[in-house]
Amino acid sequence: MAYRVHSNPTAAKGSFVGAPDAVEWQIVEAINAPRIDAALSEHAKVLDMSIAGMTAREIAAANGWGDGKSGERRAVKAQDAALAALAKNAA
Repeated sequence: MAYRVHSNPTAAKGSFVGAPDAVEWQIVEAINAPRIDAALSEHAKVLDMSIAGMTAREIAAANGWGDGKSGERRAVKAQDAALAALAKNAA
């Protein structure tokens, strides 16, 4: 047997806490951003570049590690280390 479901037109789809662009989320992110950046130190730059869509080769070139395979490998290691630092600080 099914029940009749009433929807709320102001509710965000698939979420019970509101839209991710809500003012409250922006306030929380603004409060947490400096703390997270301080905790991640040099890893924050690599994470920001990764989130912006840069490839490992582009990250390597931006950091002065070269634009070849060795720089790319170094950037991938930096991304891995940054993700590990983020996971450690998120817990």
